[in-house]
Amino acid sequence: MHMLDVLWGIGGMIALLAIAVLFSVDRRRIRIRTVALALALQVTFGVLVLYVPAGRAVLQTITQAVQAVIDSSAAGIDFLFGPILPEEGAVFAFQVLPVIVFFAALTSVLYYLGILQWVVKIIGGGLAKLLGTTTPESMNAAANIFVGQTEAPLVIRPYVAGMTRSELFAVMCGGLATVAGSVLVGYSLLGAPLEYLIAASFMAAPAALLMAKLLVPSGALEEAREGTRAEAPAAGAARAPGAAGGPAGTDDGTGAGAAESTDGTGVGAAEGTDGPAQGEPAREERGGARRWLARGARRGATSHAALEIARRQDAQAAGRSEGDAARPGDVARSADPEGVSATDAAGDPVEEEEPPANVIDAAARGASDGLSLALNVGAMLIAFISLIALINVILGSIGGLFGLGDLTLEQLFGYVFAPVMFAVGVPWAEALDAGSFLGQKLVLNEFVAFAGFAPQIEDYSAKTQAIVTFALTGFANFGSLAILLGGLGGIAPSRRRDIAQLGLRAVLGGTLANLMSAAIAGMLIG
Repeated sequence: MHMLDVLWGIGGMIALLAIAVLFSVDRRRIRIRTVALALALQVTFGVLVLYVPAGRAVLQTITQAVQAVIDSSAAGIDFLFGPILPEEGAVFAFQVLPVIVFFAALTSVLYYLGILQWVVKIIGGGLAKLLGTTTPESMNAAANIFVGQTEAPLVIRPYVAGMTRSELFAVMCGGLATVAGSVLVGYSLLGAPLEYLIAASFMAAPAALLMAKLLVPSGALEEAREGTRAEAPAAGAARAPGAAGGPAGTDDGTGAGAAESTDGTGVGAAEGTDGPAQGEPAREERGGARRWLARGARRGATSHAALEIARRQDAQAAGRSEGDAARPGDVARSADPEGVSATDAAGDPVEEEEPPANVIDAAARGASDGLSLALNVGAMLIAFISLIALINVILGSIGGLFGLGDLTLEQLFGYVFAPVMFAVGVPWAEALDAGSFLGQKLVLNEFVAFAGFAPQIEDYSAKTQAIVTFALTGFANFGSLAILLGGLGGIAPSRRRDIAQLGLRAVLGGTLANLMSAAIAGMLIG
């Protein structure tokens, strides 16, 4: 680590923070303590795993363990594709995509056993206490380290509909600043350094909260939701008599709370375990999130199914009927005794999945989901790489008229984003290429960017390798907005408008979070 690299990195971090403040919706509400602690946590973790020898040894041990798990997938791949696998090199369709299927199955098993919930509970609770953020948004940030932007919010599903815009934005930023563990393995098989990918995933959790609280601070944009807040008590009053009888802020979450939160974060739902009561203190909201995760772990179910089971059981314990009228974002159970059908607040059917019967069922379901993901990744790469080739032909033809016959889309991206990559530490001689990869990630997606970067990674300096890897490790791109709107909007249909309005700013927040990690890596790796 050289002093010039440190000063360069600090300058880049200051520039990124300035951009976030510039685009903040309400600079006066920015909480310096939360921002400073999130930044300190991100920098501290980066120093520990990228510079301190003991921390680097721990990261290397984790990397070796993950690599051993990846190597285990070779048995299944060899069995299925053995005769057609090349002796040297790798065929993406045969040796990368199948690993995604394997890791999706493994993740499903870990959820079934309650292991991931336990880890998320520890990390999320620690983030909440240290940074002063609410437990639901902190739990989501922790979950995003391991799973994707559509799966992580299921951990906090009961709270999403009643979140403030700041909390909702933090959830969106967390999803876009991180990547799912299954696709992260795919990046490593393309050639990206696995230790950097793992470090980037963990550093992205505080980075996402940092940028979220700069761009949309707690309490910002809430004036527009006053009407929604005013309707919540009435919705709670419409419940069955058994629900209204509980005391405010009880430990089991069945009472309708009345105490207004001092920080504006206690905006959960106003009944039962669908979330903390309207205006309930953030302390109770955090406790509720931990209880939900504990239930999921004890029952050994996936997060989605665990939340549904716990909600129904607590509803019955509170003396409420399953047919009570729903608030916006709630899932109202039908009279079907088997609980097969459900409808959202608009009356549209919502598909509900029962928990796996056993660990074999969990693995099978995960493999099925992984196959769908792998096919989508393969189809997306075929489409986008082919489209880029076509665009390059067109650009070359147009550029030839002006003496620029070699003009390509990658070059255009490079010219636009080279200053950004230079600011976070990439030497100018390599900034054009690095900017091209960042542009591909932002406009297309990160898999396309890694597919272009990884095969030629050895052509760049160690510093550039680290910075580009950290900058690309995130879902922040325009295509992810549709996925985010569909996934998060499906959990809370009443918040689709807010999600759509905050979408572009969330892409900015996720990108800045990735670049912040990249700047820290550039300081420490020279």
